[in-house]
Amino acid sequence: MVTLQPREAMGVRTMNRTLSVGPREEFVINGILPGAYTLYAMVRDQGVTYSARENIDVGSENIDGLMVRLTAGGEVAGEMIAEEREKLPSSVRVSLSPSLAGGFFLGTQQAEVKEGRFALANVQPERYRVNVTGLPDGYFVKTVRAGDQDAMENGFEPSVGTLLRITVSGKAGLIDGTVTDGSEKLAAGSTVALLDADPKRRGRFEHSRIAVTDQNGVFGFMNVPPGGYKLFAWQDIEPGAWMDPDFAKAFESKAEAITLRESGRESVSLKVLEK
Repeated sequence: MVTLQPREAMGVRTMNRTLSVGPREEFVINGILPGAYTLYAMVRDQGVTYSARENIDVGSENIDGLMVRLTAGGEVAGEMIAEEREKLPSSVRVSLSPSLAGGFFLGTQQAEVKEGRFALANVQPERYRVNVTGLPDGYFVKTVRAGDQDAMENGFEPSVGTLLRITVSGKAGLIDGTVTDGSEKLAAGSTVALLDADPKRRGRFEHSRIAVTDQNGVFGFMNVPPGGYKLFAWQDIEPGAWMDPDFAKAFESKAEAITLRESGRESVSLKVLEK
């Protein structure tokens, strides 16, 4: 399989192109507009995935005779440490996902954490973010490092000998509260968004969450990492609209700002936001 993706948003006319490779291992992609692209190629053989990634600049002339060399993915091993030195449950898993918008997911497996160690097999060339699931209540991922690099905020690109070190903490916090409408009535079914105070850090689950108030206008967020946040509440909003930076920016000055400390709890009273 071969996929061609624009490296930057270029409009609907340059949507991703995916096609199967022919029996002679040849491929042709027609109708490509000039621009900067990334070409991904992948094939599975006897349970092993082979892949390649090439940056291509398309001009006004055809590109002929492009050779793509496929290689097998490598292993990424790591360790997970709980600051409290407690033994983590067997439900904890580590997985990878593309850290760049539009990144191509090449089938990386998830790994179980056993005795504080894990290993991800057949990891293909790509820039990844690290995901941890299955942590017990009260825990959050505090740091992720790939060698001496901060892989939590910036992601990482695997290389030979890459070792991931993940630190988790049992000092997550809780944020809860109520939402009222313009008539000071409890607003059931309202959408509450918990966003990082820094708009640049809102692309990960830890920094951006959503909740819907119950019949009493009550909401809650559990296992929240300590830090600065802003809370937004809307009574009528299109699904996913809060993820649009421009949409959230229009309400930024009216949002409720809070600082959550380790093992802390913040209870707030919100009012439905209106333009």
